[in-house]
Amino acid sequence: MTNTFEFNSRETYIAYRADWKARYMKASRNIRALKRDMVENRGGDNSDHQRNLHYIRITANDLMIELTEAKAFKNEQLRAAIAA
Repeated sequence: MTNTFEFNSRETYIAYRADWKARYMKASRNIRALKRDMVENRGGDNSDHQRNLHYIRITANDLMIELTEAKAFKNEQLRAAIAA
């Protein structure tokens, strides 16, 4: 997964991180809610919940990969600015 990042200053990076954090928190809340629903529905059919949980976990994992790539991009920018 390769992302294209558009931040070019500390302020735009901080704004990106705030947006990333909001997206990750939303995925995290959805995971917790689905798990809670599955526990409350013990003995019932949880196949839809399990499928949704799987996709939300993939989204959360993709967000973690995106953050790692963003940090690497930020560090490359910093190194280039220092070298210039």
